Amino acid sequence: MPSPPRTSAGSSPGIAIPPVAVAAVAGGVAISWLLAGRTGPPPAAALRTELLWSLAVAYAPAAIWLIAACGLGRLARPLIPALPTRSEGHLVSLTVGVALLMAVDSLLGRIGLLTTAGGAVAWSVTATLALVAAWPRRRSAEPTGVDAPRLPWWAGLGLAPALGTMLIASLAAPGWLWSSEFGGYDSLSYHLLLPREWFELGAMAPLAHNAYSGLPSHVEASTLHLMALVRDPLHAALPAQALQACLAGLAAAILATTAKRLFGLAAAILAAGVFIGTPWTVVTGSLAYNEATVAAMFAAGLAVVLPMRPTPPAEHEQIRRVAITVGILAAGAVAAKATSIALVALPLGLVAMAGAPRGRRLVVGGFAAMAALPLLLPWLVHNTAEFGQPFFPLLAGTLGGGGWSEAQIEVFRAAHGPPPGVGLVGRATAVFDELLRHGLGENPLPGEPWRPWWGLLWPLGVVAAIVAMRRPDRRLAIALPLCGAVMLMLGFWLAFTHMESRFLAPAAVPLALLLAAAWSSAEAKGSPRGGVGAAVLVVAVWGLLPAAILLRERPLGEGADRVGAPAAATGQIEAVSGRLHRRLLRDPGLDRDAKSELLATAPIWTFVNDPTLTGRDGRVLLVGESRAFYLDRPGEYASVWNRGRLSELVRADPGDPEAWRRRLREAGFTLVVLDESMIDRWRRDGWWDEQLDAGTIDAFRGALVPLRRFSSGVELLEIPDRPPRNPPRETSP
Repeated sequence: MPSPPRTSAGSSPGIAIPPVAVAAVAGGVAISWLLAGRTGPPPAAALRTELLWSLAVAYAPAAIWLIAACGLGRLARPLIPALPTRSEGHLVSLTVGVALLMAVDSLLGRIGLLTTAGGAVAWSVTATLALVAAWPRRRSAEPTGVDAPRLPWWAGLGLAPALGTMLIASLAAPGWLWSSEFGGYDSLSYHLLLPREWFELGAMAPLAHNAYSGLPSHVEASTLHLMALVRDPLHAALPAQALQACLAGLAAAILATTAKRLFGLAAAILAAGVFIGTPWTVVTGSLAYNEATVAAMFAAGLAVVLPMRPTPPAEHEQIRRVAITVGILAAGAVAAKATSIALVALPLGLVAMAGAPRGRRLVVGGFAAMAALPLLLPWLVHNTAEFGQPFFPLLAGTLGGGGWSEAQIEVFRAAHGPPPGVGLVGRATAVFDELLRHGLGENPLPGEPWRPWWGLLWPLGVVAAIVAMRRPDRRLAIALPLCGAVMLMLGFWLAFTHMESRFLAPAAVPLALLLAAAWSSAEAKGSPRGGVGAAVLVVAVWGLLPAAILLRERPLGEGADRVGAPAAATGQIEAVSGRLHRRLLRDPGLDRDAKSELLATAPIWTFVNDPTLTGRDGRVLLVGESRAFYLDRPGEYASVWNRGRLSELVRADPGDPEAWRRRLREAGFTLVVLDESMIDRWRRDGWWDEQLDAGTIDAFRGALVPLRRFSSGVELLEIPDRPPRNPPRETSP
């Protein structure tokens, strides 16, 4: 735990943004400007203009939300321990504010207040907290520590390649980037879709057709807050991505201040650069995911518990504040992503307890638990009332399945745990393939994305751990807690998850600090004799990897003309959602050839959402397609775990496609979106409803009228008023 800070009578109470941070952001914008020109169509000049506009449109609402979080963090200052440096105090306070504001968003959302009165409640909460943040500060209310010498401004330029890559990626319309995420599939089917549904419902609520609505969803609650501010769910997507990019930057800033305190100036820039330049950080920080939030909570927690020297036993108030802050941050991580209970909360709690004086460790654990519970309580109560158990869909097989069948429970458990029968060899192979050589050499799963999303972080992390452990003055207080945290995370990943690379993304936080510790140890011995300049050069080169990966994303064209077009969707929410095409098609001066050319480039949502193109009003049924974020008309989808309406129809009338057609028409459905490629993938993985085999899907298609097939393989079909002229043959149940 941190020791009491030294005070400086002449220190200024104001918050000053360090020049190194200004240089990093300015350099990042410049790099994003360059990357905008390194893409396919449209022309680079148009993309650069769109870049500047999108930066303002996306980052302004995110900045407003963060200012409100800063106000809430200021109110929470009496709960936060005095930290050794003033910069750490400000950053940890902001991160606590983020955790608390997300909890407030969740509470207001669950009781139906966040979106009421045309967003007036959301704006009132935001404005009030922003005023708190801007209110003149008294000296006594400020963190009282002093800062070590600041980094020179030019050190921030080392972060520019990675920051610029994350900036421009965060401005791409959801569904365009990244290949590892299949175009941000989780955003379109979960992280953005759920807030949109809640926005339209008027409150956060567990949804019977989407299992993920039973998770804590605090990040999704913050997205709902942004939707209430913007008043258009689709146009809140870029601010949601921008907020995660800001939180990834916040995590990097905290790592820099902690490393500066513990290891020196060069280590500070190295810790921030290694974290922000790891490709997984850029990917998750530029999508409306939740890993960046988890990383910020983890980094702030480590800033609180990693010491300069042990805390004297007499400082009980400091110990209580450390415990409360760790509890809030751990709860914030868990509320963002449930697996953080083992990946973040457990390591933070154990490090905090180990750093406490003997005899006070249980007190630390108790205060941390008491601070964490209020943030999670609304979710636990809401889930218990809806599903009969607090953690659904987690622990469905143990505490109750919330209405799921045994088959659904088993499929969900198997899909989120280690593959059946995997042993030590299989786990060792997973470590080698997913962490040590991911993206290098031959792809063990042809057809799956294979890019160096970790770079060399894990191999270098192993070396750094060995080097850091050799310093007696750092072994017990710093190196051992960091190594222990990484080992706990790795152990949970191997024992309880399906061992995919991204699920260990929060490990970049302690690994970055370990590399900073090793760098400073090598510096102290004079080998190498780098200093800040060498660290800046290293992190600048390190940050080129995500930029290189970005430039290979979304290839367009064929053969020699095939080029990456990662920036082509910058700010293009209207185009990717199909709204732009629908608006252009209403132009009365559009001739037939121009209309045909426009339709040839239109996304599927143009046809789904525009009844004039299909001649059909009514509801849309999505089968094998749960990326419903862009659906602008009444419809119905289901996550693969929830099965959906077609499964209900097949069970009610086995082998009778005509009955399925008739029942859908009676329920008001007129169109079907069918994604057989995703169905085949889910079937191979063992997730798909076994009742819906290939023959049943073919029979269902035979009862419909094909309208259009898209290059992605997705089909749009009409549900006719009467059976087709050549009715499908009945299938056996």
